[in-house]
Amino acid sequence: MLHIYHKINFSAIIPALLFADNKPEGYFTLKEAPLDKWEEKTNAAWEAIIARVKKLWDGGMTQSAIAKKLGLSQAGVVNMWLSGQRKAANTSAAALFNYLEKLGFDPLSFFEEGDGQPIIHRLGPNAPVEEVKGHDLPTVPVLGTTGAGDPQELFSEKPEFMLEVLPPYAHKGSIALRVEGDSMEPTIKKGAYVGVIPVEEDIIEGGIYLVYIPPFGRVVKRVRIRTIGELELYSDNTAYQPLRVPVEQYEKIVLGRVLWVWQIL
Repeated sequence: MLHIYHKINFSAIIPALLFADNKPEGYFTLKEAPLDKWEEKTNAAWEAIIARVKKLWDGGMTQSAIAKKLGLSQAGVVNMWLSGQRKAANTSAAALFNYLEKLGFDPLSFFEEGDGQPIIHRLGPNAPVEEVKGHDLPTVPVLGTTGAGDPQELFSEKPEFMLEVLPPYAHKGSIALRVEGDSMEPTIKKGAYVGVIPVEEDIIEGGIYLVYIPPFGRVVKRVRIRTIGELELYSDNTAYQPLRVPVEQYEKIVLGRVLWVWQIL
């Protein structure tokens, strides 16, 4: 269901960033993080690529011939692969998918979760959960992950890939982002994609928005306006404390409204 459009940097998609225990929500600290499912699948795909390249090399194919087969400009890159100097985290997903295809693999088979069936639903207590399936479905551009990016260029960035959605969810001008972290669970799970549209109306009290908290980047939070002239940004996961910012910074902080959630079962 994923259509690759531009490169997906897996080092950005699956960062080793954990929330600090003693800092306000949205503040990150670099720590050793366990591999999540996506990183495990990426590594498995890379191992399959290296194993197939080694098989070609052992079978007598030259490094130059292997490089040409994979569309690499330099044979030295193949030598780096064979010597273990190159890892999955150094490779864009677009390149990863390309290598898998050229070596005879089905790229999507490495990234399925469960039965691989994506679902989508709007935000709200009674919103129906629908399976994303069908032919010639509309797509929404995925512009990276939460926790990174320039807020001024959010809706004009080049997409990393296109995400298939059901027609009612393909709002004009909407974009999607992959959510990192568990601060919005159980409403939005880590690894889910959220559909975002530019804010063109007043804040909906308690609504879920994409907000920008410098220098920590884009995060998904509920927003409410307090009587003391502050915006309160808070999470559904009660393990995280609310963050308050001056209401005067509204236009710089609130980037878009989250409309729906897409994830694979």
